Amino acid sequence: MAIFGADTITVKPTMPSAAINQTVQFTAQVSGASSSAVTWSAGGVVGGNATAGTISSTGLYTAPAKLPGQNPVQIVATSTANSKVQAVTYVNILSLGPVIKSVSPNPLPVGTITVAIEGTGFVAGATVMNSGVQLDSLSVTSTTVTATGYQGPAASATFKVKNPGSIYSNSITIPVAGSSSTTFMLTVVNGTGSGTYAAGAVVRSRPAPRPPARLSRIGRGPRWPTRVPHQPRW
Repeated sequence: MAIFGADTITVKPTMPSAAINQTVQFTAQVSGASSSAVTWSAGGVVGGNATAGTISSTGLYTAPAKLPGQNPVQIVATSTANSKVQAVTYVNILSLGPVIKSVSPNPLPVGTITVAIEGTGFVAGATVMNSGVQLDSLSVTSTTVTATGYQGPAASATFKVKNPGSIYSNSITIPVAGSSSTTFMLTVVNGTGSGTYAAGAVVRSRPAPRPPARLSRIGRGPRWPTRVPHQPRW
């Protein structure tokens, strides 16, 4: 964003992206001017046009139906009280993403995986995301993308695909095999920690305390006097 003049205008959001025909709501905060009203322009035209996209008096921008030659598109908010006071930002126009219909294998194994994603609208350079992690694309046709990566233990995995310069496709979530409900029974003899645990859980175990030692008298007869009684003299 650039600001000109003694008064100031702050425009938000700064440098957003929008797919063709999508909308972005801009706001302008005016400080120091006698009026808070602004005039909005897109692509150098007040209110915009079909090429650059249109913007309403309230700052609602609608992207054009096809990618403009000048991309990103310049958005300007101009103070109605002082036309020399302006704020400038830009909106990056993206193409629509592909559509994905299926992911295989389904369910997904744990470990190194190679997936095939079927759909429409894929182009060279398409990238595959698995639950927020980008996979390595192996091949791309207009209807299939294959990619490889690593799948850790999880209940499910969510896939989406993005072409260069596009927004992401729809998402598809599939289960991950053998990792959502595996538990093990642990029995500790003469100690603590017995129970049911998930795979990979860390269990702390302590030995049971020993009982206190007891002394007993075994095989000892009654005590006898150590002095012989005095015998009378005859």
